[in-house]
Amino acid sequence: MPVVFLIIFVLLFMTLKDYMEAGVVMLSVPFALIGGMYMIYILGYNFSVAVWLDLLLYTELQLKQVLLWLFTCTKLLIKGLEIIKTVKEVLLPRLIFMKRQ
Repeated sequence: MPVVFLIIFVLLFMTLKDYMEAGVVMLSVPFALIGGMYMIYILGYNFSVAVWLDLLLYTELQLKQVLLWLFTCTKLLIKGLEIIKTVKEVLLPRLIFMKRQ
């Protein structure tokens, strides 16, 4: 399993060209896995192959979401927006969307 994380980190580094940004994206993986494990436990599901595959797919979705936020924040910071305003502009629409559901 650590080899897989290393491969993902190398691919992220090749894409982003920055160790820090690749590290930030990789920091989201444990949180996604822990949150998924808690939900599996709370819902009382048995650990089967399908549950493990769903957990991996959820982690992949989380990585894509973090990459999207990172690219959007970087683009807005390059345009000259302040950090607080950038974070609010990127995260606020997501929070409003979650609240409506």
